[in-house]
Amino acid sequence: RPAAAAAAAPYGGSSSSQPPQQARTATRSAEAPEPGLAETLKSLPEDVQLLNSDDRGQQLEACIRLRKLLSIERNPPIAEIIEAGVVPRLVQFLHCFDDPMLAFEAAWAVTNVASGTSEHTRVLLDNGAVPVLVQLALHEDSNLREQSMWALGNIAGDSPRCRDLVLSYGVVPRLLPQCESCEQPRAGTSAGPSHLSSHPHVYQPPPGGGQASLVTQPLLSAAPTMQRNATWLLSNLCRGKPPPRWALVEPTVPVLVRLLQRQTD
Repeated sequence: RPAAAAAAAPYGGSSSSQPPQQARTATRSAEAPEPGLAETLKSLPEDVQLLNSDDRGQQLEACIRLRKLLSIERNPPIAEIIEAGVVPRLVQFLHCFDDPMLAFEAAWAVTNVASGTSEHTRVLLDNGAVPVLVQLALHEDSNLREQSMWALGNIAGDSPRCRDLVLSYGVVPRLLPQCESCEQPRAGTSAGPSHLSSHPHVYQPPPGGGQASLVTQPLLSAAPTMQRNATWLLSNLCRGKPPPRWALVEPTVPVLVRLLQRQTD
């Protein structure tokens, strides 16, 4: 279950996507990194040093390097990167609302951390990633919005506990209306993340708001990649046992019905 591919275009690149093949399971058995990965990880101490720098350029470079490590398709070194102590810093960079590129790369790295085991996802929860990701899903930059939703989809898909945590931050009424603003991306940006892998945890959709008028039309008129991400996150917020509180997910029903009626994807 690989995370987003390292070969994907950088921030602002062309977008491509494919729908997830199955729902995310709660855990993944621990696997050793690939034999050649030890050589790749030699740069990790330098990456950590750059990440902790006060220079924005070095911070961005470190985020890109870490994102690429976490995007290795087979057995990415998630545990090793967590052990290096970088997660708190990555979550800190999510708060850089005035620097969408830095926040985007941090969100991409966080997304791939959340594609690992439940223990890996718990590290993100412990460092407060969920509330800031919900805030970023309202950001004016479409790439950052979609990447944040992708991360939320991974987290919500981990377990009913994680699902309920994401729901508790009001993600349903806050995110669906934002899809309407993604129909026409801003100049110089793509409609969404430059790559969505077949990894089942990689889609994150913003579920519906409190009223059908807010829930239905925005999602249905959104850019295709945003709509797929929104639908996938929506499905992760509705699945699992015990089920979520009905009052929190009831407003999503009109969206699901309209999507089924559309049958365009």
